Amino acid sequence: VDSVAEALSARFAVRANLDNAEELRIRVGGVRTLADFRALSAELSRLGSVREARPALIDGTTVHFDLVTDSGIDGVLQALGLLQRLRAAGDPAERRYDWSGG
Repeated sequence: VDSVAEALSARFAVRANLDNAEELRIRVGGVRTLADFRALSAELSRLGSVREARPALIDGTTVHFDLVTDSGIDGVLQALGLLQRLRAAGDPAERRYDWSGG
């Protein structure tokens, strides 16, 4: 039921003006199960500074998400740093993170 509702809302929802929107891509490793993917997607979508969180690429246990914001990229990066199960990995400019689901 949830997947049908999501598909319909994505197709028919009225989208807000995206003129001021910015998009950034993050790469998250350690996404091993469907439950991990769902939990990560939900946490990203709940961030107040993120208007939309779209999976862009799945490569093994790594998922690339495109995050759309009209609050500024710096605000999104700060919010990501507050998520307990998401840890920065490597150079911050690369926007790589590790997920510790479960």
